Amino acid sequence: MATSMTIESWEDQSFAQRAISYAVFLLPIIYLFFGIDQYALLNENEGRYAEIAREMLASGNFIIPHLNGLPYLEKPPLLYYLTTLSFSLFGVNDIAARLVPISASLLAVGTLAWFGRAVGRPLAGLIAAFVLGSSLGFVLLGNVQMTDSLYNALWSSALLVAYVGLTRPSSKLMAISYALLALAVLAKGLVTLVLFYMVLFPLAWLSRDVTPSQWLKRLFAPWPIVVFAVIAVPWHIAAALSLKEFSWFYFINEHVYRFTGQRMPKDYYAGGTPLFYVPRLIFLFFPWSIIMLIALIKRQITIDQTDRRLTWFAWLLAGIPTAFFAISSSKADYYVMVALPGIALVLAQSLARNWQRSQTFILSSIILCVFGAAFGAWQSWIFAPEGLSSFMPWQLLPSSPVALAWSVLGGAAALLFWLKRPLFAWLAIGLMFLPLKITLVDALQAKEPHVSAQNLAGYIKRHHSTVPVMLYRDYELLSSLPFHLEQTIPVVDSVSPDLWFGQQLGTVPSQFPLSTDLIQSNRGFLLVVPDRRLQEMAASPLAPKLSLVTQIGDARLYRFTP
Repeated sequence: MATSMTIESWEDQSFAQRAISYAVFLLPIIYLFFGIDQYALLNENEGRYAEIAREMLASGNFIIPHLNGLPYLEKPPLLYYLTTLSFSLFGVNDIAARLVPISASLLAVGTLAWFGRAVGRPLAGLIAAFVLGSSLGFVLLGNVQMTDSLYNALWSSALLVAYVGLTRPSSKLMAISYALLALAVLAKGLVTLVLFYMVLFPLAWLSRDVTPSQWLKRLFAPWPIVVFAVIAVPWHIAAALSLKEFSWFYFINEHVYRFTGQRMPKDYYAGGTPLFYVPRLIFLFFPWSIIMLIALIKRQITIDQTDRRLTWFAWLLAGIPTAFFAISSSKADYYVMVALPGIALVLAQSLARNWQRSQTFILSSIILCVFGAAFGAWQSWIFAPEGLSSFMPWQLLPSSPVALAWSVLGGAAALLFWLKRPLFAWLAIGLMFLPLKITLVDALQAKEPHVSAQNLAGYIKRHHSTVPVMLYRDYELLSSLPFHLEQTIPVVDSVSPDLWFGQQLGTVPSQFPLSTDLIQSNRGFLLVVPDRRLQEMAASPLAPKLSLVTQIGDARLYRFTP
């Protein structure tokens, strides 16, 4: 790999040397694709978003997304559009659903590498791409069928392309940037615009070769804004015309009230200290977060005096979304995933500057070795920080193999730095996620009936394919069941926050039957009850007429006999 950050030294590299450099992309590709066919779509997020796409494909309604037959407007439709496209090409299945976040994650990695070359820092770009593509949270969320990986890729790519377009300048690149920005809006919402301008606006006063007015004139050039409007605006207009309740729920409830903590339904965590995301970022960026913390302590992360604007851009790319979501009342562990490309770029600039002084990272590797072993052993649900259990089933992971692998890799990295082999040393650190990924896939396979409803759906299809099926109380706990059954399912005595908006509309009352009404029914049906609702079900008027059919995972299947 090149030993300098300059584009000139990169151009002097042989084809073989460049090929070795680009081989850094193999590890992120392996991480993202490994094991995606080994376990079914998970309940909660994956089941929800995949089912919306399945219903969109089946109904042909591409304006108003529907979940379980009801309007669902918490997110714009781009994820569903891309997933329906994947379903059309590869069939309605779990792998096709996961191809969208995986492809988006590869876009984020590739754009970072392109950005480094575009700004004359090819080594820093490759390092940033490798660091991002081998960080724990980035890969974990890149395997999950949800909006955040797609949004992260589009938002960060829009900013990276915009920076190059503003500094060259290039109207073509600015048009591409605004097209990516429009797609990011269609992936996550209007918060995208706020964060985009919060990053680029301050740079107008950090440029020595261009005045603030020139910078802002390029940023707000009319042609790229037209491109943005052509892509982003039509769906919003069509949705508002199709459903009168759209404007309030989407613009006010999902944007303004989500930020202020007044959003309905209140199915999210609100509050927390301004430091809420610090431990989350350490987790999401592991193992590179440890390298970065040590580099900060050793003052290796500094302003690059040869290009102050580029350094500040990287810091803003990382800091603005972190600060924004820290201030917001509504919080989720993965919201700050969008900061990871910026953090990777900040760290990459430091590592590229210190590439030849590889022995300075020996202590970092030793600390990472010790920390990795402790982190691998730290598997208990009780001792995991509150909220981090949403990323992986910590209590399922056997600690010893992971801890041993991390210790060996950390020690190998220290030895390779001592031998002045930085490329292989950083590869060893990048490999630290591999044993965890293997173990996690094995754990999800072993516990699949507890984290996915695929087995339950298969049982119902084989033995009770003609009998109506209903869920009791919670849609979210078994959200992958409708997807695997390929049908919408009524929810008895619903308390489901995901279906709250559709329930308020009252357009499909048959989707929300009450126990008091069903008891009068003269037809039989199957009732799926999550284990955590067994006590409530026992007190339901339906209980005397229910007989247990089977138990699979954390749910029980009952037959209602009139």
